[in-house]
Amino acid sequence: MYQAPLRLAEHDWSILQQQQQHGSGPQGLSGTLVQDCSPAARATLIASLPAALLSKLATTAGIPLASLQADSAAVGGALAQLPHHQQLLRQALASVVRASSGRQAVAGLLSAGVVKSARYAIQKFRKAWKR
Repeated sequence: MYQAPLRLAEHDWSILQQQQQHGSGPQGLSGTLVQDCSPAARATLIASLPAALLSKLATTAGIPLASLQADSAAVGGALAQLPHHQQLLRQALASVVRASSGRQAVAGLLSAGVVKSARYAIQKFRKAWKR
């Protein structure tokens, strides 16, 4: 299940490498993967986000959308350089999850009935507000 994404991260993006250890595994490689956390690797990861999420991030950060359509790598690089890029990414992802959770709650209301759906929604909101 994880082989294709890991292969992509190792070979195409070059952000995961196997840790070198003497005497363990084939060719001295261990089973441990090490992530490259350099600004260039962050820029590559941010640029590979879906266009809608990248657009939301660019808008929030004040990066012109014209450059997003021209070159997502440039936008990814600009976003990776921001000191608060992690907070921006968390907020953008939370808004996507919040919207889909709301749709799921409405669908549950329509399919399971009002009482069961209300209980479920209250549990979900409590869980969300604990964070």
